[in-house]
Amino acid sequence: MALSALRGRGFTLLLGGVGVSEKAGRPVSLWAAVQRNPQLEHLQSKIETAVQRIGFDPERRRFNPHITLARLDNAPPHKVAEWLQAHNLLRAEPVQVSHFTLFSSRLGKDQAVYTPEVDYELAPKERPHADADRNHGA
Repeated sequence: MALSALRGRGFTLLLGGVGVSEKAGRPVSLWAAVQRNPQLEHLQSKIETAVQRIGFDPERRRFNPHITLARLDNAPPHKVAEWLQAHNLLRAEPVQVSHFTLFSSRLGKDQAVYTPEVDYELAPKERPHADADRNHGA
């Protein structure tokens, strides 16, 4: 319920670059970076505020938007480094965001299981020249 009151506009995400997450010095996942995006940061801030208002503790980790590409299980570090070097200039087509989804996660024996619970629609993305159109009688 706390998230259903949020209002925001759709936006475009750009992906650029790759990275690795580590645990105890071992690579555990590969990810594609989401380029800095003020609309995404604003939405994240609104979500964080909403969940704190209903009693959740603040998130202590810095917001680091990304797309997980692979989970690694004992991957040789030199192979991970080779992959990162070969793909460090990754770029993808822009991704249009028109909603966000709340997922639940349950730790399984081998992996976490993510289940989509609720979709939240965002208002249509503003046209870049909407103000100019209004000012010129379009």
